[in-house]
Amino acid sequence: MKKGVGLFLLAILFVVALFSLQRSSRFYRYELIDLGEVANPRNTGICLNDRGDIFYYSILKGETVQGFFREPDGAIKPFEEVFGQTPVQLTDINNAGRVCGYVIGATATHRAFVWDTTSGFQFVETPPDSHAYIHDINESGELAGAVSSGTDKMKPHFWKSATAKGLPLDASRGWNGYGRRINEMGTVIGGQFNVDNPLNPMTAAFVW
Repeated sequence: MKKGVGLFLLAILFVVALFSLQRSSRFYRYELIDLGEVANPRNTGICLNDRGDIFYYSILKGETVQGFFREPDGAIKPFEEVFGQTPVQLTDINNAGRVCGYVIGATATHRAFVWDTTSGFQFVETPPDSHAYIHDINESGELAGAVSSGTDKMKPHFWKSATAKGLPLDASRGWNGYGRRINEMGTVIGGQFNVDNPLNPMTAAFVW
C-alpha cells in the first residue's frame, strides 16, 4: 500500500515538473532581435504576420518618415520597391500576405486600400468626397476602419469584398467613431469620440 502511494506521489511530482518545464520553456523563448538600422536608428515596428513579414518605419532627416518591409529571411526593401508608390500608411498584414492601409494623396485625401502581390492596389468602396482609413484585416480579407465625410464626422466602417457598410453609433456619445480591430467571425471592436471636448474626447468603446 505504501509503495503504491509512493509511486502515485512520484507520478504527480513528475507531471508537475514536466508542466513547470513547459511553462518555463515557453516563457524564455523570447529574445531581442534588432531589425537593423535602415536609414536612421529611430525605427518603429507597425505590423507583422505569422510568416514573419514585418513592416516598420524609419524617421529620416527633417523628420520625414519612410517605410520599409522586412522579409522572413531578413531582406529589407523600401516601401517604394514593394508598392511602387508613396506615401503609404500601412496598418496591418494577414497571413496570406494581404496588406491594408491608406494612401495619402497630393491634396491630403486618404484612400483606403488592400494590396497583395497578385492584384496590387485595390482601393475600397467609399462615399464621394470622403477620406477612408482601414485599421485591420482578418484572414478572410474583411476590413475594419472608418470613413470621414466633408463635415469632418468620422463613422466606423466594415468592408467585405471591397463593399463598405457603415456601423451604427450612439448619438448620445458624439458623432464620431472608428473600427479598430476585426476577428475571424467578422466582429469589429472600436471606439467613439467627441471632437467638441478636446480634454476628454473618447466617450465609449464598442463591439459591432
